[in-house]
Amino acid sequence: MYMPKFICSLDRIPARALLAATSIVLLINTARAGDPPQPAPLNYGPDFYKKEQIDPASLAVAANHFIGLGEDQAVKELLSQANELEKQSDHTSEHYHLLWICRVIFEGRGAPISSPKLGGLDSLPEDEMTARDWPQIPLVESQGVYFLLSDGYSLGGRPESLSGYLHRCQAEGKFRTTPVKVPTRAEAAAALTALTQESRWKHLTGRKSKTNINSCLPDLQKQVAAVPE
Repeated sequence: MYMPKFICSLDRIPARALLAATSIVLLINTARAGDPPQPAPLNYGPDFYKKEQIDPASLAVAANHFIGLGEDQAVKELLSQANELEKQSDHTSEHYHLLWICRVIFEGRGAPISSPKLGGLDSLPEDEMTARDWPQIPLVESQGVYFLLSDGYSLGGRPESLSGYLHRCQAEGKFRTTPVKVPTRAEAAAALTALTQESRWKHLTGRKSKTNINSCLPDLQKQVAAVPE
């Protein structure tokens, strides 16, 4: 480490001057290290449910936060967040966001875990979307990247609680232990393009489909645009 040579003893240097000299030394050594500046961390892991609009990167970061906690602690933290939301008058979107986390951090045992009971998705032809092709509806995974197809539910009753769905995920599935890919914008764009070329997507764009799934594309493209480059 570089240190300048002072021509007088430290006890004769004013405190303000000594502090300034120390700062200069730190700047010199930082510059000498030559390390490139690090990008700011994605700071929306545990507070993911507060985001107004989700994107593949924020969803992955949040999922990895809970995966890193392990199953017991992850369930405990999710339930704690759900309890906080219950105190608010309008928490529908935040409640949905926590449910999407459950869809990612729990995997089915052989068969996919059934989706949360929230009503019907008006913008998707759900009756034509099989569990085999769309196992995590309303989420979809392409090249390791997760997108939200739609969250426009028409609800005829009370939506399923997070605690109820968490218990169902534990009963029907297993907790994921491998991290989720956090994509760049280019990777998210490539994954979306690949998704639209798959047969499961093309099957829902033909004349026989009641609702053309291409109607989801503008929202999916917004999700891609929200991913940091």
